[in-house]
Amino acid sequence: MDDAVTPKALPSYRTCFFCGREGFLRLFYDGNEVYADFVAEKRFEGFHGIMHGGLVTGILDEVMWWRLFVGEGVVGVTWRLDVEFRKPIVSGNRYRAVSREVAFKRKVYAVKGFIEDEEGVPCASSKGLYVKRRDIGREDMLKAMDLSH
Repeated sequence: MDDAVTPKALPSYRTCFFCGREGFLRLFYDGNEVYADFVAEKRFEGFHGIMHGGLVTGILDEVMWWRLFVGEGVVGVTWRLDVEFRKPIVSGNRYRAVSREVAFKRKVYAVKGFIEDEEGVPCASSKGLYVKRRDIGREDMLKAMDLSH
């Protein structure tokens, strides 16, 4: 008997730059991790041929937020985000952004993420600290999502 879990496509927040209707990330959850495969598009360059660091940071924040939301059921907001840029993310190449680790301590969720190339070499890693929103619950968030894909 195969115990593998079939990854499930996640919905999107309609207007999100990364995962929204016009976005370039399709996120998946397999019961353990959230991930998104993407191509570093030329339009996202900062320096010639290299993806802008702000977009790298945004992609990491996106997969970490979704890991917190679908894995823990928490609607969080980013409080702090630390990113280590290890290897350039080159335009035209394929990458995978992943988040699987979450820890909770004193009202703060620590979530880790990384981006790797097709050979599994880490290009960027991050640790985000998130606090739970008290004014918006999980059901409120689900109402705002695009569930059509």
